Amino acid sequence: MKKQGIVIIVFVVGVLLLWGGRHIFPRSSAGITLSATTSPTPASSHPPQLQLGLRLSLPFNPADFLVKRFGLYPFGLKSSEHPEGHAGINIELSQNAAVLAPTDMDILAITNPPLRPDEHNLLAQQGGYKFEFLRVGELAAGSKVGSHVKQGDVLGKPGHNRSLSTYGFHFGVLDTYDNALCPAQNWWQSGAWSELQQLLQKSLDDHKKPYTSLCVSTTPIPKLVRSYE
Repeated sequence: MKKQGIVIIVFVVGVLLLWGGRHIFPRSSAGITLSATTSPTPASSHPPQLQLGLRLSLPFNPADFLVKRFGLYPFGLKSSEHPEGHAGINIELSQNAAVLAPTDMDILAITNPPLRPDEHNLLAQQGGYKFEFLRVGELAAGSKVGSHVKQGDVLGKPGHNRSLSTYGFHFGVLDTYDNALCPAQNWWQSGAWSELQQLLQKSLDDHKKPYTSLCVSTTPIPKLVRSYE
C-alpha cells in the first residue's frame, strides 16, 4: 500500500510539473522554448507620430531648391555608399539658402563630420522622435546645444558637397530606438507633401533618375548598419 501511495504521489507531482512548465515556459509553433526574459526586437511603424500631432513643414524654402546634380535623393535607395539603403533624404539647394526647422524641437547635439570642420551635424528632438540635419554649413546664431527652436526657424545654411560641386543637406527622422524612418506622406503637412512630390518630379524630369518615390523603401534602417556621407 505504501508503494502504491508513493507511486500515486509521484505521478500527481509529475503531472503538475508538466502542466506548470507549459504555462510558465510557453512554446512557439515551432516547439522552441522562449525565455521568460525574451523581448521582441523593437519595430518602427507608421504613423505613431500622429499621436504627437506632428505635421512637418518643409525644412527648406522651395524657391531655393535646384537640380544641379541630384535634386532630391530619396530614403531607402541602395548604392555602394549605402548598401543598407539611404537613411534619409538629401536635398540640393542654392548656396545661400536656409535650412529650416520642420517642427518645434530641442537641439540635442552638434558635431562636425570627420575632416569637414566647416560642416555640422545637428540632432534635435520632439516628443519621441529625433531629427537629423547632416552636412549643414554655417550655423544660425540660435543653433546651439540645448536651444529650443520653433517651426520655421533658420538652423543654418546648406553645406558644400565638394565631391558633387553643389550645396545641400541630409534630413533624417529617427524613432526612439534610433532606427531611421521613411518620412512618408503622413509625416508632412498636406501642402508640404504636395510640394515634395513636385520637386521629386522635377528631379526625375531633369536627370531621369530611376526612382519615383520619396521613399524607395519604407523599411526602417537600424542604427548599427547605417552609413553616412
